[in-house]
Amino acid sequence: MMKPELANYRGREQSYFKHRFLEKYLTRGGIIIGSWADSFTYVEGFSGPWRSQSETLGDTSFAIALNQLREAQRTVQERFGKDLKLRAFFIESDRVAHGKLRAYADERAGIEIETRHSTFEESISEAVAFARSGARSNFTFTCIDPTGWKGFALSRITPLLSLERSECLINLQTSFIRRFITLKESRASFEELFGSSEPMDAVGALALDKREEFILREYAQRIRLAGGFSHVSAAVVLRPNLERPQFHLIYLTRNRKGVSVFKDAEKAIVEEMPEIRGRAKQRKREEQSGQLELTSMAESRSSYLDRIGGQYRIDAWTRIKDKLRLGGQLLYDDAFDIAMTHPLVWEQDLKEWIRQDGTLQIAGLKPGERVPKLNMGHFLQAK
Repeated sequence: MMKPELANYRGREQSYFKHRFLEKYLTRGGIIIGSWADSFTYVEGFSGPWRSQSETLGDTSFAIALNQLREAQRTVQERFGKDLKLRAFFIESDRVAHGKLRAYADERAGIEIETRHSTFEESISEAVAFARSGARSNFTFTCIDPTGWKGFALSRITPLLSLERSECLINLQTSFIRRFITLKESRASFEELFGSSEPMDAVGALALDKREEFILREYAQRIRLAGGFSHVSAAVVLRPNLERPQFHLIYLTRNRKGVSVFKDAEKAIVEEMPEIRGRAKQRKREEQSGQLELTSMAESRSSYLDRIGGQYRIDAWTRIKDKLRLGGQLLYDDAFDIAMTHPLVWEQDLKEWIRQDGTLQIAGLKPGERVPKLNMGHFLQAK
């Protein structure tokens, strides 16, 4: 049965997937962070609201974030007996949208909220100052959610990324970038995005079907290094009616546990995609034919996800085996880090590869342990 809130996402199902990521991650991640932090600061650039179909703005990223953080706050109080202070800093350059955002913020009691009617880049220093004004053990989560590739130049946002005890989620519009990155008139804006001209020089030599993956990988590594993050992972969100990506969500953290939370959220969303995309395609057919279909047609799976997921798994395991050949052994934690940089790859895939590979053995296991686990000193080596 379709979730009632999906009625607010007709024609923009890709936004639903993005918001579900945010919802699932902040619910669990907020509790984990709240177990040690005294305040949680949420920073969002390009806040909107845009194309919201809910009178309460419940289908916006800022509303979803605050609602989930409130849930986390309640759980932290119940489970750990401590008060987690919630703070938010929202940035929106459109005057009308900012007015709605400000009105929403004024109605949220119990949360310290500041908004800026400005561009994201122009507000970075203020966002950094706001984050640093939190509790001594403050944690900052930044969501960068643009509609294109401009307005968050790498050099401009680096101070925000570099905050200690912080994570970041970036909506990278890879489908648009792939289309325009080789155009001469767009070169300057892409140099700002990547912080270098090298990606534009390299992407032109690639086949069209290889460019999107190159763009994702190149940007993810550049943003990770700029912010000093230890880990980066990504998830793909498909267009509602086509077997092609709409955008990729890039997640950056300094804690491996955060990667596990992000990957669990990714897996849950991938499991929802067939039904929601099937309904979107059905609605489009009905609009074109002018006739209602009596039976709801949900997809069983996506051929595109099957194909690229298979390739990601091959690439991840190849990289792990290459590392093993070079060093003779590899910490399970390091193998996990390699595998989890890829979309559509989960820890159970890694464990299955290890189990099926007849040339490897797991070292460092204690009596009674049979499978490798994170943070236990387990490592892989040749038999």
